[in-house]
Amino acid sequence: MKRSIVILIVLALLLSACSRDTAESAAIAPGEMSDMDTGGDDSFAAEAPATDGAVAFQRDALENRKIIQEAFLELTDVDTEGLFNRITTLVERSGGFVSSAELTRSGDEGRGPFVNMTVRVPAADMSSTLSAIEGLADEVTTKRIGSQDVTEAYADIEAQLRNLTILEEELLVILTEIREKSTSEANELLNVFQRVREVRDEIEYLEGRQRLYDDLIDLATVDITLFPEPTESPIVDEGWAPGEVVRDALRAAVDAFQAIADGLIWVGLGVLPVLLVIAIPLLGVVWFWRRRRKSDPQEPAPTPAATEE
Repeated sequence: MKRSIVILIVLALLLSACSRDTAESAAIAPGEMSDMDTGGDDSFAAEAPATDGAVAFQRDALENRKIIQEAFLELTDVDTEGLFNRITTLVERSGGFVSSAELTRSGDEGRGPFVNMTVRVPAADMSSTLSAIEGLADEVTTKRIGSQDVTEAYADIEAQLRNLTILEEELLVILTEIREKSTSEANELLNVFQRVREVRDEIEYLEGRQRLYDDLIDLATVDITLFPEPTESPIVDEGWAPGEVVRDALRAAVDAFQAIADGLIWVGLGVLPVLLVIAIPLLGVVWFWRRRRKSDPQEPAPTPAATEE
């Protein structure tokens, strides 16, 4: 069993070294490749004739590169909603799809919405698809095209997957041998099983990254913004319309009469009952006070003669 563990460790070290060598060889830029082939001597490169095999190799290398393509368009049109529908139909017919879309209505009546959309189109047909989309709009205000070369990263993932797959197969063989031995311990079985699970997790993670790269490489991403054309204000103001003035005046008079009627209704039904409830007790108090004052005897005023005595 110890011999199997030692073999496993040596195998893992060898596979790691192979992975680094593969990644380093894949990381060589095209410029570095040309320097290596010619030895850095420009005169030699100029004199050396290009053979058919070298040309074919360069062509295959360019075709096998992994390129992620992206584009951005800003379009202006009178009917942005109709343009959005036409772009959607065009993209679906070309083999792509609309990844996301957002329509925002403006406050101006008769003006189309603002549209932000992201479409995915086949990368091989991106140029023709962009030209077709541009032809659907009234005006193209902005256009940007970009690309990203992920050949090195993709080759590194492939190399790691190959090495991890070989390592997983060897681990499974060792795991089978441990299970078949009656003298094997549980810790040995658990250690190898744990290592198999870790390798499987790494393989699944790399396969997920590889699928993501494949999707981005096969389908280009195009972000599109649609702007409605601004509404034009009339050069000459509208003339005088007496009919509209009369209609507005009558409407104002009706509103005034309605306001007066509403005020009278509020006073009659809301204010007068409250005033009556307050006034009736006050009137009763005043009446009682006056009656009592009349019933009290008044002292006679002194005569002038009595005053002189």
